[in-house]
Amino acid sequence: MSAAERGAYLPEGARASGATCTARHAPPPALARYVATYFSVSLAPGSRGSVRTLPEGCADLMFDLGSQPRAWLSGPRTRARVFEHAGPVQWLGAQLQPGVARLLTSTSARELLDETLPIEDTLASMQAEAPTDEQIANLAEGMQTLVTVMMLATGVVDDQAGEA
Repeated sequence: MSAAERGAYLPEGARASGATCTARHAPPPALARYVATYFSVSLAPGSRGSVRTLPEGCADLMFDLGSQPRAWLSGPRTRARVFEHAGPVQWLGAQLQPGVARLLTSTSARELLDETLPIEDTLASMQAEAPTDEQIANLAEGMQTLVTVMMLATGVVDDQAGEA
């Protein structure tokens, strides 16, 4: 299967498809058991583009970094989909390892299947349990990585500055 046939989210890194630019980023080793990959999607103002996805058995935690920031939890997909977007678009996400979404919500896997729900709805379904220190540390590390990826994806910093 060629890279074009696999769709917009490709493991080879950043890819432009028309006006849409997508990229995958490896999670830090400490989060690899929770996060399969980070991804970013950007689309210039006034342009239109699409993102193709394939069924993969993973849930996605997605953040829209636009003028009205929002977040969603997308359940595993059972079929390929094409998502159409109108720019400007600046998305950042984490494709979770299979089964990890259950750590974020008490919404059943069946309810998440082929659904995309606002994160506030899925978090509200959680039981009121205090997170462990390890969960807090993992979340902090993951958020730091997401911010770095977002800054690289939007050109706020470049790879060279991050290596200094």
